Amino acid sequence: MARRDGPLEVVVGDVVELRKTHPCGSKEWTVTGLGADIRMRCNGCGRRILMPRRTLEKRLRKFVSRGEAMVLAEEILAREARDAATPSDPPGDS
Repeated sequence: MARRDGPLEVVVGDVVELRKTHPCGSKEWTVTGLGADIRMRCNGCGRRILMPRRTLEKRLRKFVSRGEAMVLAEEILAREARDAATPSDPPGDS
C-alpha cells in the first residue's frame, strides 16, 4: 500500500466505506465531526461513533462521496490550474 505524506484529508459530509461491515450490514458512514477523533454516523442504522483518525486511516476502503468543502476546494484548484495553463494575451495588442 502506498504511504501518504500527511494526515488523511477528511471533511464534514464525506461518505466513507470501511473495510468491515457494521452489525446492521452497512459499510458506509457519514463524517459528522472532526478533531483528533472523527465523529461518524452509520448510513444503515444511524448509530454514531467516535473513531481515532489513525484508526480511520487504517480501516478506510474508499470515499463514496466527498463533502461540500472538499468539492469546493477541488474546483478552486482545478480553476487555478486551468488559468495557469492558458497563456495570456501580450500587453499592448488591443
